[in-house]
Amino acid sequence: MKQVIRMVLFVLIIGSILTAVLLAVDNFTQPVIAANQRISVRENVLLALGVPAGDDVDATFDSSVSVEDVDGITLYTASDGTRAIPYGGNGLWGPISGILAVTPDGSEISGVTIIHQEETPGLGGRIAESEFLGLFTGIGLDTPMEVVAAGKAASEFQIDSITGATLSTVVFVDLLNEHIAEAQDVLRGGTR
Repeated sequence: MKQVIRMVLFVLIIGSILTAVLLAVDNFTQPVIAANQRISVRENVLLALGVPAGDDVDATFDSSVSVEDVDGITLYTASDGTRAIPYGGNGLWGPISGILAVTPDGSEISGVTIIHQEETPGLGGRIAESEFLGLFTGIGLDTPMEVVAAGKAASEFQIDSITGATLSTVVFVDLLNEHIAEAQDVLRGGTR
C-alpha cells in the first residue's frame, strides 16, 4: 500500500511541476504571440492596400495607414485613399480571415489577402496562393462574385474554382461576397 501512495505522490508532484513549467512558458510566450499576430495583420493590410512594407512594418504602417471604426467595421485607409477591411468566417474545414481592399473610389477590389486558413494543404489551401488571390483584383463591387469550373470564367464577376477544391473556393468567395455586401457603404467611403 505504501508503494501505491508513493507512486501517486510522485505522479502528483511531477504533474504539478510540469504544469507550472507549461504555465510559465505560456505566460512568457503570450506577448510574443500577440506581437507576431499584430505584425501579421499589419503586413497583410499593407499588402492588400498595395503599400510596400519595407524593413519596419510598424513604422510603415503607422506612417501610411489610418485606422478607424466606422459603424463597427475596422477601416484601414492608405494615403492614396485605398480602403481595406478585415474579413473572417468559417471556411470548409476551419476559420478563414484576411484583408479585403478596394480602390480609392470604392468601385472595385484592389487586393485580397489571407491571414489565416485551415483548408486542406495542396487543395483548398491554395486559396491563399497569390495567383488565386490575384483573380479578385479589378472585380467590381456591384455584382456578387460566382464560382465557375476551372477555366470557364467568362465575366469579371466569375471566379475560376481551384481544381479539386471547388467547395473551398465557393466557401471563400461566399465569405468575400458576404463581407462586401455588409460593408459596401463603408468601402465606398460612406457609412452603413
